[in-house]
Amino acid sequence: MKRLFNGGWSFWCGEPDLDVSEAGKHLTEFQKVDLPHDWLIADAKNLYRDGCGFYRKFFSMQPKENKRYSLIFEGVYMDTTIWVNEQQAGEWKYGYSTFEIDLTPFVKAGENEILVSVNFRSPNSRWYSGAGIYRDVWFKETPETYIRENGVYIHTEACGEKVGKEPDFLLYADTEIVGDAWDEVRHTLYAKREVPPEIELPFELLLGDEMELVEEASPEETYAGSERADFCVSETIIFHNTNKNTNIYRVKSPRCWDVEHPHLYILKTGLWKDGEIIQEEYSQIGFRSIAFDPEQGFLLNGRKVKLNGVCEHHDLGALGAAFHRAA
Repeated sequence: MKRLFNGGWSFWCGEPDLDVSEAGKHLTEFQKVDLPHDWLIADAKNLYRDGCGFYRKFFSMQPKENKRYSLIFEGVYMDTTIWVNEQQAGEWKYGYSTFEIDLTPFVKAGENEILVSVNFRSPNSRWYSGAGIYRDVWFKETPETYIRENGVYIHTEACGEKVGKEPDFLLYADTEIVGDAWDEVRHTLYAKREVPPEIELPFELLLGDEMELVEEASPEETYAGSERADFCVSETIIFHNTNKNTNIYRVKSPRCWDVEHPHLYILKTGLWKDGEIIQEEYSQIGFRSIAFDPEQGFLLNGRKVKLNGVCEHHDLGALGAAFHRAA
């Protein structure tokens, strides 16, 4: 289970390199903010001012046995430290990557406090960077054995050509699993048109469309009476308490992704234990072949396509670096 954690924050900014104890002296100066948030853009005359910003939030919960809790920060610029109930839970030094903080040892029944310090110093880049929690924050609950965040890796490979038809594809699905209390990984492939009513997807994947079941396959059987996807290979490699499970499927003549017809599919990855699914993750994928030829250049699905470049920064101009879909 993963839910947005953007509401209910307050913010105060002081001089750079402040100790966390300084935030406690300025509690009356914290102002309510909504995330994502970029504090630099508020003062257009001083866009690169050094500072240390503090974000504070209270929330209530009842921790469950055999569950793990974490916060996922999609982007914080730039030097970040997180405290949970006055205990340091983790830190992250890079401003342009997602990171996850394990809350499990620190949370308690009832009210909990999260304090995030963000230290910003210029110069640090050749462009306007913004400062603060400029992307979404998520609260995640998983079983003790779980699929690692962003731990499903997918790639596709065309195999053979068919006259007048889309080629078959091999679909490689690698899943990183932390812990060993699991039995198998199963996959379900959906076309993005019709979705069974019991399936709930993150809106970022669904984008207002529905999906159609293409095939579900496991090492033992193939479901739904279809022969569209065949199970090929399954193996698991264990390394430092992380299991890498690999499944390879042959998908028969899927509709190819193209710049003019961007057909997409959804792959559900399910982690199973004792006949029950304990975690599921959804990934959006397209089937396509790419190649570079010295005579023809770039080929997409065997067709020559020109690549067009664009200089697009992640910020929203005068609105700053905080992400807002409407902008």
